[in-house]
Amino acid sequence: MEDVSLTVHCDCRTAAHLVLFDVLADFDDSGAVITVSVQLNPLHPWWKRVYYAVRYALGDAYPPDGHWDTTLLSRQQTQELHQLVSAVANERRRFRG
Repeated sequence: MEDVSLTVHCDCRTAAHLVLFDVLADFDDSGAVITVSVQLNPLHPWWKRVYYAVRYALGDAYPPDGHWDTTLLSRQQTQELHQLVSAVANERRRFRG
C-alpha cells in the first residue's frame, strides 16, 4: 500500500471546515496507520467572534488563523470508523431508494 490522502470539505465549503485523512503506509512495524487532522480555532473574545461572524455573513472568507492537530487511529479505531462510514453510507442509500 502507498501513502494516500483524503480531504473532506464541509458542504458549506468554508475553508476552515475540513478534515484531512492520511494513510501512512509504513508508519511502524504494525503496518499502515490512518491520521486524522482537524483545524483548531483558538477561542477568541466575544467581540472578536462577533466581528468574524459579521465578516462571514457578508461573504468574507473565514480568517485563516488556527492550528492543526493530528490524531493517529489505532487498528480498533480504524475498524470502528469503517463501520460508522459503512452504516451511514447504507442509510443514505436506503433513503435515496
